[in-house]
This record gives sequence, C-alpha cells and structure tokens, in this order.
Amino acid sequence: IGARTEFFGGAIRINPTVFYAQWRDVQVQSVNVNASTLEVYVDNAASAHSQGLELEMQAAVSRQLVFFANGALLRMRYDSVGDASGITKDSRFMRAPKLTYTVGGRYQNSVANWFHYVFSANWNWQDDQASNATDDTSLSLPAYGLLSLRAEVKSINDVLECALFVTNALDETYYVGGTDYTGSAGTRRLGLGRPREAGISLPYNF
Repeated sequence: IGARTEFFGGAIRINPTVFYAQWRDVQVQSVNVNASTLEVYVDNAASAHSQGLELEMQAAVSRQLVFFANGALLRMRYDSVGDASGITKDSRFMRAPKLTYTVGGRYQNSVANWFHYVFSANWNWQDDQASNATDDTSLSLPAYGLLSLRAEVKSINDVLECALFVTNALDETYYVGGTDYTGSAGTRRLGLGRPREAGISLPYNF
C-alpha cells in the first residue's frame, strides 16, 4: 500500500509505501567445512513473513538545486522452521538490514547554448546485517555508510558527455559478506567491500 504525493507545484514529493509479505517453503543454505571437503546443504525452512516501510522524498529548492532522501525499515521473521537445521524461529535473515537510507543532492545548470553540467553527491547507509542464514556460520556485518561524488558535463544535444566520479570517497572499510568456519575449520572469512575508486566515463550517444 502506498501513496505518491506532490506539493507546491511538484517542488516537494513524498512517496510512502508499507508492505507485508508471507513466504512458504523458504530455502536455507548451510555450509560444513572439514579438512578435505566443503559440503553445502539446502533445506526448506517452512514459513516466514516480512513487513516494513519505505519512504522516498525530494525537494527542489530551485530549478537547479534538488535534495533527495530514501529510507527503508525492514523486519523479517521465521514463523516456523520445519525440518531445516542450523536455525530457530529467532534466527536472523541473511542480508536483511533493519534500516537503510540514502541522502543526497544534485545541482544542474547550463552555460548559454554550449553545455549542461551536473554535480551530485549521495550518502548511502546500511544497518548491521547477518552474513549467512544459519546461526553457526553467520557473522554480524557492521553497519556502514558510503559517500559517492559525481561531476558531469553534457553537450546541449546530449550527444557528448564527460563524467568524473568517486565511489566510497571517504575510503571506508566495510564488509559485504563472510562465513564463520570456527566450528569446522577454526577460522573465519570476511569479504571486504570495494575501496575508494575514481574514474572517468566518456559516452557518445547516437
């Protein structure tokens, strides 16, 4: 259930959405590692449900300057676990942060009949989350925020474009995955997120 609203001639937009979903026959993957093999099991976890709220907002301060924000609250729970091993009704769903949001802004203008230019920045934040589905192999991945910057110049007819961009501008150290093998192999594995990266794009539209 949602709404799409505009105020002050479209200068402000607020779009809320609430949702509820029920799942059946949810599949859960578990991993077992020993000295010579890696075994992967897939079980059905019976049933679960998810519910949450999403909110999109945008405010045009002027024709050139726009601010925006998007956020989501998520709650996911098992209703029953069936014959699945390694989880309980209180287990966390993998890759399901309770809170995520993005805030940012964009400034665009043109120089006579020569070219357009756009500057934008956004901050994306994710709450802590479970790395795996099963309790004995899951790690809690810490919350993190990433800053992205972009500057682009376009020809008036949008044929030529040049853009400079920086992702993870603050060079934040964060994790995008991981598995706890302590019980079977005596170690843990964590997947690092991408470091600060800068680049240039030169597309030609025809």
